[in-house]
Amino acid sequence: MNYFKNNQINQQRGFTLVEVLVVISIIAVMATFAVVRLGPVRLKAKDSTIKVDLGTLRSVAEINFDDKNDYAWICTALSSTSTTLTPPDLDVFDLGVKIKKEIISSSSALTCKGNASTYFVAAPLLSNTKFFCIDASGFAGEITAVPTNTIAPFACK
Repeated sequence: MNYFKNNQINQQRGFTLVEVLVVISIIAVMATFAVVRLGPVRLKAKDSTIKVDLGTLRSVAEINFDDKNDYAWICTALSSTSTTLTPPDLDVFDLGVKIKKEIISSSSALTCKGNASTYFVAAPLLSNTKFFCIDASGFAGEITAVPTNTIAPFACK
């Protein structure tokens, strides 16, 4: 009788520890490959955020300029420690429209030069060695080097 009981117990067998560890290690290796391949995609997504935020900044700057005839607030707002940007006394815009300063957090080398009548803002892109630049002329695009203008008119090109 004992013989049959022991034999039945031995036949009911699950996965061994080694088998489970092998499966887990295979899954880990596959996950590593997926993360490595998605790295550049993540950088391009951050670049898109930078482009959208700077494009929004350009639109808000133009609306503010039409209303108040002033670009001087842009570089001051970008250099502040606030987490959002809003132009001063902007009546035209809904106060809910704020520009996230993601361009600051992902880009320590943001360049901004301007005065009351002209400006440019350039931020390095993370996926390549180019910069995204906006200026008072309406330009918004990629450039290969940051403008070195020290006197007005400040422009990306």
